[in-house]
Amino acid sequence: VIEELKKKISENEKAVYFTFGQPDNDEWCKCERCCASYKRYDNGYWDENMGITATMTVFVNRVAEEIDKWAKKAYSDRKYYIVTLSYRGTLHPPVKKENGKILPVYKVVKPRKNVMIYYCASGGCQTHKLGDEICFKARRTAADLEGWKGLNANLAVYDYATTFNNTLLYLLSLYENLAI
Repeated sequence: VIEELKKKISENEKAVYFTFGQPDNDEWCKCERCCASYKRYDNGYWDENMGITATMTVFVNRVAEEIDKWAKKAYSDRKYYIVTLSYRGTLHPPVKKENGKILPVYKVVKPRKNVMIYYCASGGCQTHKLGDEICFKARRTAADLEGWKGLNANLAVYDYATTFNNTLLYLLSLYENLAI
């Protein structure tokens, strides 16, 4: 992974964003090492996928750290981000609340400065305003965004501006009510 990213960075001198993330499915590595990591980081605070989100964040951070060491030597003044998805099994940030503050579940799950989280609210509600008290999904999306913000994550948002069940239905865009 690291060598492939180095190659992509070298080949694309003007590029700033390099995507590294999971496939568009819910298939996660089931090897003994990954399953142990899921279990270690799953504190049950949000849901059963906390361990997956935390494991992916730790993995991306390690890749980003190695890329950063290399890039400082090869491109001392170049700005770049390793972009990874917050989507499906990694949708919810690896955070907990203590005394009203949002904190990482473990220090190692706070995204590095050269990591950008690309939040994709799949399964979120777009018929209610973000954070609307009557809608669990709208509240959950707001909590996810606040969680990533609480980690001081570089954040980009992918917004589904349609519903696939009824393409004529008007949907609120996250951008219409998003102020984070």
